[in-house]
Amino acid sequence: MKKRHENIDLMKGIITILMITAHVIQFFPNNQTGFRIFSDYVNLTTFSGFLFCFGYACQIAYFQKQLLPINRIFIVFLKILIAYYISAFGFELFFLKINNINTLLSVLYFERISGYSEFLLSFVFLYLTILLCGSGIKKILTNNRAVLITIVCSLALTYINYKKIPVPQLSPLIGHKQIPSFPIIQYFSYFIIGAFMAKNKIVINKKLCTLTILSSMAFTIYWLLKDKLPHRFPPSLLWIIGGYGFIYGYFLFSNWLSKKRLCLKSIISYIGQKTLSCLVISNLILFILPHHIKQESIMLPYFVFCLIASLLIIGICIGYNKIKTMITKIVYSR
Repeated sequence: MKKRHENIDLMKGIITILMITAHVIQFFPNNQTGFRIFSDYVNLTTFSGFLFCFGYACQIAYFQKQLLPINRIFIVFLKILIAYYISAFGFELFFLKINNINTLLSVLYFERISGYSEFLLSFVFLYLTILLCGSGIKKILTNNRAVLITIVCSLALTYINYKKIPVPQLSPLIGHKQIPSFPIIQYFSYFIIGAFMAKNKIVINKKLCTLTILSSMAFTIYWLLKDKLPHRFPPSLLWIIGGYGFIYGYFLFSNWLSKKRLCLKSIISYIGQKTLSCLVISNLILFILPHHIKQESIMLPYFVFCLIASLLIIGICIGYNKIKTMITKIVYSR
């Protein structure tokens, strides 16, 4: 049985819980400032945090091996591709109520990228990148200077002219002016930092701590002075680096939490192990729910409603995975 790194499972679990809560707020919006700030903060840290965790896990599962396990990588690539299509078609059919065959076909070949499914497609492209360039990434991770150059180049590409990106299919890779996406090239610093920290077993590092805090401070100062967020779609430099301090904070907190005995720890860790299914299931529920629950009919205080809805969705995700595991055990025991 493969060894799991509980700190990363906990970190993914925390990010997943925050993501589902923010999605509830976004599907049932409220004008209160506190909820908007929370939602914006989660937007800043979710994809970046998952990418950091993925880089960390890739180093342990793939890059430290002499030969890349291509078959394993390809299987996960297919799983995420299927998850993207389930979420994307769910958004079109259940939330937007679109049943036009041409629209659905455009989703199939990535000309139309569906809402709340964009970063699943980015992970599809990232797995494809690992399949094609995994050996090159392994070489980069062996050289500190190469890692630094990769990070600088990734951040520098936030200044490209997005208007010249010719087709929407490239948006998960390099971004697009008119299509919301999470381009893996511009966000790649999170992946490479996660892999580098796993390779060198870095936890607390003063230089890293200082740089990440300064990066997030720059983002926060811009937000306060301009009274608006740095550009998210396509991502600006400040948007990318703005999450550095928070993601490193998540990492340190998760490492600390992994050493403690707390009753909720196993639940958070389990959610982190099942992130993909939690994302897809929570998306499908939230695509359907607003058509059956109108905001004006909600009698509970807004905070209480969001809390209960989030906990119920998380509970359904956990229940689904427990039942699936039980059925799998029964099938394979025969």
